[in-house]
Amino acid sequence: KKFDSFGSFANWNMNLAMTANVKIAIGMYAMAENTHKIALPIFGDLSKLQTLAEATQETRVSLGYSPNDPLFRSGILRDSLQTESAGMTAGLGTSDERMLILEQGNSHIPPRPVLEISVNEARPSNMIIVMATVGSILGVSII
Repeated sequence: KKFDSFGSFANWNMNLAMTANVKIAIGMYAMAENTHKIALPIFGDLSKLQTLAEATQETRVSLGYSPNDPLFRSGILRDSLQTESAGMTAGLGTSDERMLILEQGNSHIPPRPVLEISVNEARPSNMIIVMATVGSILGVSII
């Protein structure tokens, strides 16, 4: 690219930076959405979450639920997960305060870290999103 003046170079550079910021924001949101999709089926998955206590299973059955689907009854907690973005940041979370207790556990409940598991499982596919985003900014194919 040839520039007629320093001003035209500065304008081109500013547009390039703005374009890069938009591409990064889109990439960040795509990674959060990817992690969200991976998180949803983890609710109730006994292969990934610790089994429920016998007393909890009995209570669930008495209320009409299946006995041993950790973190899944009506789906309200699972459905409370949201992807949010602001500028070049994005994340996955919930305003439901129970999620923190369930994620970390306490003296009565063992940890059932849905978010941690989903972040770890999403890492390989999120790296592809990172490479595609960087390639898009640089104008080359990295993947």
